[in-house]
Amino acid sequence: MTKKNFSIPNRLFQDIIDAVPVLIFWADAEHKILGSNLKHAKAFGYSSVDELVGLSTLEVLSHVRMSNELKGQICDEHNQIMQSKTGGVFEYTASLFNEKGNQETYNYISYKYPLFDEKGDVIGLVGVSSDITDIAKLKVTQQKLVEAQKKSEQIFQNIIDAVPALLFWTDTNHIYLGGNSAHATTFGFQKASQLIGMPVSETFPNTNLTNEKFIKEMYEKHTNIMKNKLGEVIEYNGI
Repeated sequence: MTKKNFSIPNRLFQDIIDAVPVLIFWADAEHKILGSNLKHAKAFGYSSVDELVGLSTLEVLSHVRMSNELKGQICDEHNQIMQSKTGGVFEYTASLFNEKGNQETYNYISYKYPLFDEKGDVIGLVGVSSDITDIAKLKVTQQKLVEAQKKSEQIFQNIIDAVPALLFWTDTNHIYLGGNSAHATTFGFQKASQLIGMPVSETFPNTNLTNEKFIKEMYEKHTNIMKNKLGEVIEYNGI
């Protein structure tokens, strides 16, 4: 069977990459744009791919609002990719054009790799960038939620630390989940956070409550309270 070479017509290839929902471009070793998909061209303010072919990377980047620092960074990264013959993954925050022709801030993750000729020499690079703006916004929202949760936890801790009594809570395995400052210092700790994750029995060596029979009875009482879902008044002496 005779093996036939297969090639995609230029128009069909352009139609294929224009249908892909990412930004695609490729440039030569002199940073001249050789081609892209339409989504990439429009993102940088061009109405067609032909308008940016032959332009330098710097000229294309200068077509949108972008700091000189970021433009220089991107050009340096392209040089590094071609010199090292190794691809890389980069994240950018930049002002690009949306579908309505207005510029707005986007977050992109960009995969860039060197292009080689048949001899293995680098002749340029190709870049594929995906819009991760929604993901980036979600990360910011999650971070704000984490910060709010930490603030709420601190406020709660401040409130219970002001209570003139010993407060603590554990899980069903008698592992500390929290407590107030009075409880922690009574058992020889500087702050309540030091108790978290510790079995209740391990806090006793710092007190006079080291009798194994007493500890066993205390565990049984705690277990019954959780099992019966009823509170109980327990008196301890000699802490």
